[in-house]
Amino acid sequence: MASQVFRGIQMVVWMIEFRQASMSDLDALFRIRNQVSTYQFSLIPREVQKDEHSAWLQSLINQSATNLVCLVDQNVAGICYLSCKDSTCTFSIYLSAEYM
Repeated sequence: MASQVFRGIQMVVWMIEFRQASMSDLDALFRIRNQVSTYQFSLIPREVQKDEHSAWLQSLINQSATNLVCLVDQNVAGICYLSCKDSTCTFSIYLSAEYM
């Protein structure tokens, strides 16, 4: 079973491209962030307001110690980021429910 799941993940990875995220991705990322399958595992396990999400996205874009990447198929499929401060790093991947 695990090998079948891994093969499925490999297939999805080959179809997805990566690019830097920007504020123009706000609507797509907001939709993905507020899916139950995303926020149930989040540091903030609830839906967020759009202005709250917008402030979060802008802060990550502005941080030089953050790598913020969109996973793109034909649309934004998710986001991956690595944010470091001092000796602590946060790594997250959010995927649209369509890709799970």
